[in-house]
Amino acid sequence: MANTIPCPNPACTHDFNVAEVQAASELACPKCGFHMQGRAASAPKPAPAATPAPSPKPKAKPAKQAPAQAQAVPSNPLPPSAPEPTLPVATPVVTAVEPEAALAAPTPAAGDSLLDFPEPGEGTGAVVRADRPSPKTTWRTIITYALVAGLALCFVTSAIVGVVWIYLGTGGLRAFSQAEGDAVFGKIRNSKNETETVFKLILPKGEKNSDTWIYDGELLANFRDDETRGALATAWRNEDYQGEFWFALVARDYGSQRPRDSEMLRTTTEKLENLFGPDVSTADKVESAKFKNMPAQRLGFQGVIKEVRWNGECYMFFHNGIAYWLFMAATKNDVLAHFVDIVPKNHVYIVSERRGWTPQLPPRETFSSVDGRIELTAPKGVWIAGDAKAEDAAGHMLLTGVFKHQKDNTKNAHLFIFALPKAESLDAAIKAAREHREEKDKSTNANFKLVDAPEMVPDKEKAEANRDIGSPPKRGRIVDLKLVFQAEAQRYFLLAVVNEPDATYAIMCDCDWKSRQIWRQDFLDLLATVKFK
Repeated sequence: MANTIPCPNPACTHDFNVAEVQAASELACPKCGFHMQGRAASAPKPAPAATPAPSPKPKAKPAKQAPAQAQAVPSNPLPPSAPEPTLPVATPVVTAVEPEAALAAPTPAAGDSLLDFPEPGEGTGAVVRADRPSPKTTWRTIITYALVAGLALCFVTSAIVGVVWIYLGTGGLRAFSQAEGDAVFGKIRNSKNETETVFKLILPKGEKNSDTWIYDGELLANFRDDETRGALATAWRNEDYQGEFWFALVARDYGSQRPRDSEMLRTTTEKLENLFGPDVSTADKVESAKFKNMPAQRLGFQGVIKEVRWNGECYMFFHNGIAYWLFMAATKNDVLAHFVDIVPKNHVYIVSERRGWTPQLPPRETFSSVDGRIELTAPKGVWIAGDAKAEDAAGHMLLTGVFKHQKDNTKNAHLFIFALPKAESLDAAIKAAREHREEKDKSTNANFKLVDAPEMVPDKEKAEANRDIGSPPKRGRIVDLKLVFQAEAQRYFLLAVVNEPDATYAIMCDCDWKSRQIWRQDFLDLLATVKFK
């Protein structure tokens, strides 16, 4: 083996003779065809005769020692007296390396050749093809990818939830889950002349009888608002669930202001009278209620249409500048009870496109008594000042409340403040004020009687004998009364008295008995602003 050199191709078994390698400048393996460079020079240039051959320079580093079984063939140095010929740098001929030596070979640095060639004169090394290791996936990479994917998923989920919430408003995801039914969207034209969605109805056409809903245009005509902008109404009926039932939903835009409770009641009365006529009857008291998560008022009513009596309830509530009225009625009480429960829960959803809405106080005006000692404030445009002395010699202030700017005395209201000699107590003050009013009414008709109206007092007020009146508050007394003629109520009165150092002041508010629900809250609002100087 010492006189042969194996083929550099690790896969080849051919051995070259040393003489062949030294005699040829390039060789080709007869078995595998691998080309290699031999030791012979192609055309060496003769050295100049006058110049002696330079002595060999010492090597900067010792020659590498090859393994015994793979040691390179030693070169034949010239005699010391002969000049050393200049040879071209040739690719060294190396022997094959055992697998252990190949694995121990260093990996070339980035940018180096895949083959490691020794300098001329050094011992031959192995022909090694250095394969670059493929990048490995680490736990840090996996965690990074997971965090990026999770963050992207959070953004997508948030966007979907935001779109659903904006689209469904306070109906929430529950409305979305029931969207398999027919969806009806209520849109108004707001003050900016833009179309705005204010409610959504889910009216599925299912197999159950209670799921069959029919649009009722004839019924709707009684609930349409006179205003062409900022108002909307819709009406639907169901005739298959153990009896007839209908509901109507009305929406009205109030912009940046919140309507008074009396305004909401006034609209309720108007719509009911449009449908049933003036003979419609309403409950004596308005009850506090909830529509979904919103505070509401609830008023019961009865009316007759084509000799058919309807019992119903109206829910009045407000959300982000929009006032809503939900009327529900049925021919049977059990049918009404069934739908009053499921219609607000499953069929009517409030939608709001006004994010960050905040109410603004409506314009107000101040009224003063004849002598300037009494003042009160009221919403502008609702009350008109009159001549108190012309009404009564003891009068100090007279205001007339106008029902929606209509000159209809049957729906208008009055506030009259008069003074009496100072009473010893609030009980005595109430008695004196009632007697003063009875004398005036009997002068018109001797059959008039002023009696208590306990049905008008909410449960929360029944236990209150004395109450604060005015601003700053003064201790006083408030009672509900009604003027009766032949056992039938004609007018409603809210009487308040306050004892001042110089006199007893009585504040008498009155309206038609049928309009009592509309005006009672307005009367209480006025009493809260009275100021005695």
